[in-house]
Amino acid sequence: MTGANIAATLPSHRDPLKLSAATSDQIRFLRVASIFFMVYVHVKPGFLGGDWERDTAIYYVGVLFVDILGRASVAALSLVSGYLLWFSLRHRSPLKALVSRVRGVLVPMATANMLFILFAWAGMLFFNHVTNNIEAFVTTPTPMNLVNALLGVTSPTINTTLFFIRDLFVASCLCILFAALIVARPRTIIFLITVLTVTDTTSPVIFRPTILLFMVAGFSVASLGITTRLAIRFLPLGITLLLLAIAIEFGGIKFSHSYLINGWDILKRTGLVILFVSAAVQIFPEGKYCPWLAATVRQCESRIFIYYLYHAPLFSVMWVVWQWTTGGSYLASDYLVFFLCCPIVTYLFVYFGSRVIDTFPVWAQSLVRGPARGS
Repeated sequence: MTGANIAATLPSHRDPLKLSAATSDQIRFLRVASIFFMVYVHVKPGFLGGDWERDTAIYYVGVLFVDILGRASVAALSLVSGYLLWFSLRHRSPLKALVSRVRGVLVPMATANMLFILFAWAGMLFFNHVTNNIEAFVTTPTPMNLVNALLGVTSPTINTTLFFIRDLFVASCLCILFAALIVARPRTIIFLITVLTVTDTTSPVIFRPTILLFMVAGFSVASLGITTRLAIRFLPLGITLLLLAIAIEFGGIKFSHSYLINGWDILKRTGLVILFVSAAVQIFPEGKYCPWLAATVRQCESRIFIYYLYHAPLFSVMWVVWQWTTGGSYLASDYLVFFLCCPIVTYLFVYFGSRVIDTFPVWAQSLVRGPARGS
């Protein structure tokens, strides 16, 4: 199946969906918002809600940003990736789409992991700072360990925050491989993947099955000709699921069976995705163009992927600087300031600092952050 004839696989009553200017802006907003909330999961030294007293500000902020918004953002970004993949396959062959994903996702991830190894090694040599990941890698430096460290083929990458990208890439490959089947039987495929997700039986192909589930959902939604505006109709459901998530997470309610845990996780992420997409539709409605806001989102999106690639080591530096300057502990009340501000300050550093990379040769830019859009 080539990019030119993927639309031919649609049933006769379905018209190919067109990507409008408003939808493009909505997707840019969703990518920025999703990654912004995702990185809160990785703020040093890590969210350990059990270490904070209940009924404190940091406890509630941590649960909201990490357990609710942060983890649900993975689903939103996966949905967007699947949605865009559908349009990509309409204009290019599966092989070209796969090569594009390798260049745009896999190569910069491997480069970021290599730089992370060098960064961690320097910390070990000059500051006697040894992380568990780098220690395990140094003590058993086999070829397969190097492959996993860079690409996460059978185990997490050396920078575990980038392991998400590995699953996103594999999910993209599966969508490309089974595109015709997904287009022909989208509801059946989503049901089957939901079962696999609830039973957690996708490893080692996909380690986090919700990524595959929401990517296929996004691909299916696009193939069905459904626009982002449909999310508004499900807004009451999204709000209900959000309130339920707040009640469950803040109430410390735990499910006893893994199937219930996984099922609730899907519902929670679905509710947040509905809210995220609804917000994007409201901010960038069809027929109403706000030039300054659209330009701002485009500028933010232009640096958001490189921000995700390198946020973890920068967070580590920020945490060390915070400790040196304040002597603070993450159990202290002022940690709330660090937790909320660290991702914002780091993004601003990346936004302005990465302009240096703009001066690199094109091939070097591609290695570090992927090719420019449209290349």
